[in-house]
Amino acid sequence: MMLLFRKGERKGTVMNRIAKGYSEADIKLIASYFGKLANK
Repeated sequence: MMLLFRKGERKGTVMNRIAKGYSEADIKLIASYFGKLANK
């Protein structure tokens, strides 16, 4: 989803502007972090 925000393919108010500052590696780290939280 973050990649879609970064590409401008997903509509948002602020998130698409924030996501443009993240590299693909950053987005993978964020996804990994939140994925681990969901499993607890």
